[in-house]
Formats: sequence, C-alpha cells, structure tokens
Amino acid sequence: MSKSFVAERESSMTKCINLQKIKIQEMSTLDNADEEGRIPRVIDIELSSDLVDSVVPGEVVTVSGILKAGDPTDKPGPSSLYIDAVSVQKIKSMDATLGVPVKAIDVPEQRLQEIMSVANSKTTLQTLVRSFCPHIYGNELVKMGLLLGLFGGSRRSSQIDAAALSVRSDPHILVVGDPGLGKSQLLTFASLVAPRAVYVCANTSTAVGLTAAVQDGSLEAGALVLADQGCCCIDEFDKIIGDSWRSLLDVMEQQTVNVAKAGIVCTLPARTSILAAANPVGGHYSKEKSVVENLKMDSALLSRFDLIFVLLDKPNADMDKVLSEHVLGSVKSEKGQLRSATVLLTQVTQAPTTLRELLDPKHPIGTIDESLLRHYISYARQKITPRMTEEAAIILQEFYLDMRKKHIPDETLPITTRHLESMIRLSEARAKMELRNFVSAQDAHEVIELVTFCTADTVQTVSTTKIRKGSKTGGMKKFVSELIKISSRTGETEFTTQQLQALFDVLKITELPFGELLDALNENGYLLKKSTGYRLLVT
Repeated sequence: MSKSFVAERESSMTKCINLQKIKIQEMSTLDNADEEGRIPRVIDIELSSDLVDSVVPGEVVTVSGILKAGDPTDKPGPSSLYIDAVSVQKIKSMDATLGVPVKAIDVPEQRLQEIMSVANSKTTLQTLVRSFCPHIYGNELVKMGLLLGLFGGSRRSSQIDAAALSVRSDPHILVVGDPGLGKSQLLTFASLVAPRAVYVCANTSTAVGLTAAVQDGSLEAGALVLADQGCCCIDEFDKIIGDSWRSLLDVMEQQTVNVAKAGIVCTLPARTSILAAANPVGGHYSKEKSVVENLKMDSALLSRFDLIFVLLDKPNADMDKVLSEHVLGSVKSEKGQLRSATVLLTQVTQAPTTLRELLDPKHPIGTIDESLLRHYISYARQKITPRMTEEAAIILQEFYLDMRKKHIPDETLPITTRHLESMIRLSEARAKMELRNFVSAQDAHEVIELVTFCTADTVQTVSTTKIRKGSKTGGMKKFVSELIKISSRTGETEFTTQQLQALFDVLKITELPFGELLDALNENGYLLKKSTGYRLLVT
C-alpha cells in the first residue's frame, strides 16, 4: 500500500471547491498604550467556497475561524499558524446615497457630549487649531490647512451616461520649507489624530510600496490603499525614489490604484488625503524661484495639491523672543523634569489679516486632548455632509475668475478649474470643523484668504539679480557655461573655492565680486554650497 495520497481529479466522487489565500494585518489603536512601538502582526487566512473574493486589499475586516497549524502557502519549511476562515465581516457600512463604503465608528455618549460642546462654542476654529500639535508654536495657518485635509469635503458623484463618476473630496496638503522647522512633527501629529492614517517616508518607499504590488501571484496593498478613507502622511516628499511620483498622478486625482501586473487586472480604492512635507533643493528655499524650481518636481504633481505652504526660517527679534519664552515654558513638566520640545519658526508677515487675528496664539484659548480631537474628526467625517450655498458659491466663483485674470504665466503653477474644485473641498471641510451641514459665506472668505496666503508664498519674487540683467546675469552665465564645459570634459561636478576663484580670475568677470557671484549661483540653484566646503554644479 502506498503511503502517499494521489488525488483522482477526474473521478465522479471528487468534489472541487474554490479556495483563496489572503493575509491580514492588525490595526493599531491609540487607546492601548501597551501596543506602542510594536510592529503590527500579520497572519495568513484561508478562504473557501462563498468567502472567496469577498474582500479586496485595503478593506477593514473581522475574521472568525479555526486556528490551524500548517503551511497554507505550500512552501517548503517549518509549519506556521493560519486561520481557516468561517466568516468574514467588513467593518464598514454602505452609504445609501452614493453606494460607497464608510468606515463605521463608535463614539461613546460622554465623548459625543464633549464633541457637541466644542462645536457649539464660539471659538471652535481657534480651539481645534490650538489643539493641533500644541507643542509647536505658531504657524496657525499651516495647522488649519492640515486640519482641513483631515476633515475632508463632502463625498459626491456625477452621473454621466448612467455611470457614477466619483468626484474627489479629500484635499491634498503640501508643506515646503527649510529643514528643522518641525514639518515632520506636524505630519506625525496628523497621523495620530486621524481616524485612519498611514505614515511613510518617501525616500524609503517605492512606487509599488505606495500603491500596490503583486508578489507570488497575490496582490498586496500599498500605503495609499491601506489609508483608504483616511489620510496618508508622506514625509520627505521631495526625495521620492526615481519615477515613483508618476504612480501618484492617477491616485491623487482619481483616488484609485489601477493594477495590471502578472495577469492580475483590478482597480483598488485609494480615497485618501495626502499630507506631505518636502525640503527645497540645496536645503534652503529661495524666494527668487517658484515652488516648482525649488523642489525640482513636476508641475503636474504639484498642481494636484490643494494647498502648498512655504515655511521660511527668517530671524525676527520679536518672534524669537516669543519663541524662546514658549520653549522655556514648555520643556519643563509639572515635576520640573525636562522633556523634548520642537519649535516651529513662523512667518509674521504676509498672513491674511482676518485669519491672523482670529488665530493669534497670544489669545487665551483652551485646548482639547488628542483622543477627543480624534473622535471629533471621526464624527465629522461620518455624520456631517455640508452642501454649498448659493452665496458661498458666488464668492468662490468671483475669486476664481479674478485669479484667472491676474495670473502671470511662468511665475507659479497654472490656475485651472482644479483650483476652483480645491476651494469647494476646502470650504466644505471648513464647515465640517463646526459640524455644519452648509457652507457659509464666512467659510468661503476664510478659504480664499488661506488660498491667497499660499499663492503669495509659492510665487517667485523678482530679485536684484534678475532686475539688473545687463550688469550681473552676463557674468553669471559666462561663469556657469565655463563650469559646464569643465565638468563635461573632466567628469567632475564638485569644485573647491580655490578652483572657482582661479576660474573667476581667468574669465576676468567684473560685473560683481567673487563672493556675491557664489551666493547668487547658490540661491538660483546652479552652484550649491555643501557642508564639506565644496560647491556642487547642478545642470
């Protein structure tokens, strides 16, 4: 008698059933302090019969089944544990109006009373902004913009030929600025208070890591799919590996991930708000260049962001004094022990007057804790669906038409209908912050001031270097042109100060001194100063 079992597949007594193998990962929660710092656990699941194809990557589910020991992947090696699923329940409820799944939440009765108390207050906006990352001082407009990204707009769809086309309702926010201004701290806090969030670093993420990957015949969800109906915080956005940014174009606008790999063709939902932070090329943001030139990124990608904030580290005696007082007052706990604190230097100019006065950090406004803020955002995302009023629509339309009329090409990102859609989303998110079901004229005015603030920062300013083209630019072009020739001949892209001085003397440039020439080339991104003392030629 043979000890091996050989299945007779063509026998009339042989019964075949559908079988599918998936992996699930546990969700982290803020309520359990014991889970901090631990990698979420992953376990294999075996689905059979009617459970096959009942879930797609990125969905939140509860699986009930029998824990077994074996190797469901049919790979050689030691046996592992897996679950033979009996039932799979999606932790989502269908929205009857749009037919899209919405993550269900459970807000305790006590929390609900606290939420209503905050919403009914006359200082709701100030309280929410002050409670967002309170250990970082200043930049209330940036915090408000990130909060708008967390609240999101009203999800809706347009009917074309009896087919529902989803319209993006999640704003994308980008924070650009000099290193050391607390951008990563802002994103980290946003991921903590968001009902559902994924935090990644772009310099260690690939295109498939952000979208979806096919491995061993199975489909694995990336960060944007896992953050569906939540937010995806991407730090070091300017350091996206290779052409990975191209995979974000469709995701950021259509909010879907289209996969056609290894015989698998499918579309995964990625209805997420992207909150990103980036550093300018060379480590310092130059106001003489546009945000596209500072980041060296494609304008098609940057145009998908609803708000782009620029943070500059500029010395200011009054602000430095306030910041130092804030640091000295915050680094000590009640017991007098020191703790870490991050300070965000803030601009004190060019801020909208109305919002600036409304969100002035010097005003005594109370704050709420992270848990309540998280429940507040979660409640607003699920329960509140603001609709645009005619008065607010007219205000946004007039501002959009005025922007189109005054737009100057080549100075900043082009003004298109995408900007009007962005202002609609932001206005709806502003109404959600006060748990209102309509967008008021005040919401529209505040969003316009916020957009104006961001637009003014992303536009390049005309410098003395560009004004005096006849006197200075000629010498700069001559110097850079000769450096490019030397670099192509020798293969070197880094030069010492002595080498540059020698070239300066040979070319006999008299338009401007040697020191000013190096500074101008560094600010314009042609010859970057490195910490090693060398100068890097960028072509």
